[in-house]
Amino acid sequence: MVTKDSFDLAADLGRGTQVISADGDWALQIRYIGSEDQASVTIAADGNLAFKEDDSAYTGIQIGAVAGTIDVSNASADTFGEVVDAINTTGTFEAAMAGALRTDSANDTLLVSTSVTDQTAGYEFVVGGVNMGWKKIYKDTSAAKNIALALSMCGDPRGMFNTHHDASTRSVVYGLAGSLTTCSATGCQFEIYECEDNKFGTDTTETLLYQGALDTDGVMTAVTWDNGIKPATKDHGYRLVARLIDNGSTPGACTTGSLSVDYSLFDMPRA
Repeated sequence: MVTKDSFDLAADLGRGTQVISADGDWALQIRYIGSEDQASVTIAADGNLAFKEDDSAYTGIQIGAVAGTIDVSNASADTFGEVVDAINTTGTFEAAMAGALRTDSANDTLLVSTSVTDQTAGYEFVVGGVNMGWKKIYKDTSAAKNIALALSMCGDPRGMFNTHHDASTRSVVYGLAGSLTTCSATGCQFEIYECEDNKFGTDTTETLLYQGALDTDGVMTAVTWDNGIKPATKDHGYRLVARLIDNGSTPGACTTGSLSVDYSLFDMPRA
């Protein structure tokens, strides 16, 4: 178990600021762990995920009417937790939560892949016979009604998993700023969640650490903390999700905006 004062003992890996723009944040990450020379996932205009392997529909998954497809309007896959769980049952593809909560709606929420730079033909997992590893699956901000950044348990501030600091780093948030237009009149606020998700999303608890005041126009007043917002649990396996969200009863269009996160990463000692 990591000690209560472990942040004082940790090695600071560096402090920085990351700015995420609308349609630039990712809900989850997917990778291919099979052996074929071709594998991909395409996000349709309605947010459905269509998986292919060896240039054919992947038959190891089907939620809805079409083989190889996760229909996110289906009650069995309309949250991101359900989508991640379904992918991880295949043994061929793996998924991990990023800038989304398990209970967040996945229905028509992902950004169509034709709109993603370098992924217009779908997210290709194998290129020239080389497995490209994790792919970020982006959200449509106007559908998700939030912009989020996951500061991952695996240590990379860009949200991509790596192995060097796997499950041994902790994130601390020192400040949030941003805007979300057009949000509902009194609905926009900052939130920080602490998520335990053993890397691939299952056995997850999600705890709200901070929720700011509701804003009146979506142009947020920046907030800062001298000592930072850090995981309440000092054990390993936690990630922070910082987000700017329209929580109004009738959310606005939320078509443009950005989230700025001031953070540090610490390499945590193990007992």
